[in-house]
Amino acid sequence: MPAGSRTYAFEKYLINHWAKGATFVNEIFLYESGPIVGYIRFFPKGQAPQSLVSSPPDSKFFLFYEIERYQEIIDTLRYEKPLRGYVAWDANNMVTQGVIGTGPEAIGEQEGAGVAV
Repeated sequence: MPAGSRTYAFEKYLINHWAKGATFVNEIFLYESGPIVGYIRFFPKGQAPQSLVSSPPDSKFFLFYEIERYQEIIDTLRYEKPLRGYVAWDANNMVTQGVIGTGPEAIGEQEGAGVAV
């Protein structure tokens, strides 16, 4: 697959917590307008491989993080919207840039406004 990039708008996610013996610890499936478009996988500290993009026709992305990043990423998915992602890859399908974050939000927007803390 040639080098390229793509931006995503995530609408849903699904979380798996893997049992002992799996290569990775937690996994999040990311959906855009129905189908799964990518995965975020969390590995024990120091064991995360380089992220990659699968070859066509699938062309799903796999972003690999150390488990210490799990809470901040799951908090973003739970509490922020709109959600977006950006993935760029080289000719060997290795991710050169991978981003999960928010889309443009109104200035002064407060998630959870009116909720007692």
